[in-house]
Amino acid sequence: MWIPPLYFWGRLPVLFWTQLLGTLMVLGSVLVTSFDQYYVLRPLTSLFLTAGQTIGLTFVKDMYFFHDHARKIGLWVGIFLSAPYAGPFFGGWMVDGLGGEWRPVLWLVFACSATVLVRPLLAPLLSRAARSC
Repeated sequence: MWIPPLYFWGRLPVLFWTQLLGTLMVLGSVLVTSFDQYYVLRPLTSLFLTAGQTIGLTFVKDMYFFHDHARKIGLWVGIFLSAPYAGPFFGGWMVDGLGGEWRPVLWLVFACSATVLVRPLLAPLLSRAARSC
């Protein structure tokens, strides 16, 4: 779903806007008062927050030399296949440890999503670092 917009608008706008919308959906999921609202927001959260995961292969092709592609694609595939299972697995442990309270898990997801959203703003500062070749 994200490949056509990626080629039309570019990688950065698609990643930024999907991450922003996904982060707002997570915040909405935490703050809702009924399960009907929650069940509407959770699929939308998944739709928007998986954009970076689904277009990861294009970044591997852009960032690495051809001889590094196999190793990096293997790493990407491992993360791509394990991520949908790791989140609910660890979230379930947290909910069990918190006595059935699920909102702290979503607050953690919101904090991680907000960190991913803010992190690229620091990238220009890091790219100006002095490098000696």
